[in-house]
Amino acid sequence: MCRLTTIVVALTACAISLCAWPQFVCAIDEEYHVNIDNDFDVCQEFSGLSREDGFPSIQCAIDEAGDYDTIFVWPGVYHEELDFQGKKIRITSGSAPPIIAAPDPNAIGVTFFTGENNECVLSHVILAGFETAILCVGTSPLIEHVTVAENNVGLNSQFGSSPYVRNSIFWFNGSDDIFGIGPVVEYSCIENGYAGTGNITDDPLMENPFAGEYQLLSEEGRAILIDDFDELIIEYEFDQDTSPCIDAGDPFDNPTDEWQPSGGRVNMGAYGNTPLASLSLNPWPNPADISFDGTVDLDDYYILVESWLAGYCFEEGCEADINKDDFVNMLDFSILMDEWLWEAIWF
Repeated sequence: MCRLTTIVVALTACAISLCAWPQFVCAIDEEYHVNIDNDFDVCQEFSGLSREDGFPSIQCAIDEAGDYDTIFVWPGVYHEELDFQGKKIRITSGSAPPIIAAPDPNAIGVTFFTGENNECVLSHVILAGFETAILCVGTSPLIEHVTVAENNVGLNSQFGSSPYVRNSIFWFNGSDDIFGIGPVVEYSCIENGYAGTGNITDDPLMENPFAGEYQLLSEEGRAILIDDFDELIIEYEFDQDTSPCIDAGDPFDNPTDEWQPSGGRVNMGAYGNTPLASLSLNPWPNPADISFDGTVDLDDYYILVESWLAGYCFEEGCEADINKDDFVNMLDFSILMDEWLWEAIWF
């Protein structure tokens, strides 16, 4: 394996999109944070309103949160069981997906049994080591971009539950990946198979899940988190294989939270649709979309004109050189005009 030049980007918890689903558009009331570095036994000493003052456990944040609040869980291993308590909240990662691990072998990871619906969202977390990772009893939460591995049962759906699972990975679960009647599962990697649009059963090729390393292998680059305070610093390692879960998520999801240019489609699993997603071997869907925002418009025109005025484009990865001849000129402008107002299917 070899390393790619370090990438540094400004970091905010909102780097991970909260508005992929309409119920969260303009409906986020409060943001709470969870930080494993704080003292686990004294929730009341923390406000939860920043990473530095974050609650020491996820359940502390759930207890404090109200409807339409968002809980950002910062990296670490959290040994606890969670109960959503019927609240219309979203639990997601602050940067790298946190690992929620079993405090004992008989534990249940996340329980939905108080009337939760699809406004109760669990995303961008890893669940490992539980008797049952997710239990739904008469509920229908939204579960997206999770990695559920090394449990006895991944998801247990009972008493009329209809959870919606998407863009996720269920692997190395001993008894069942998904048990019960009612789950709707789409664009997910399910080891034992499950009927649904876009589902696959191929080995997801995670780095080393038995050592707590759940990133997807990639010949183009697998993200290694170096630092996530103030700035997100990432290095990439190049693998000899590429996971089939890369570019295999819902094609209608906006993939621009992943580092671009990439394949124009979100990855499955907890790292998918985040800046830490493994890179794709596939090109961006349209080379004339220089800004990688899903449409060819004035943003792309301005980038091309700025490069054109410079007279050349020698630096590697110069996106304004659409035809890749080391110059930005009328040939690139002609391609841009031919593709004018193109839109990706997720735009």
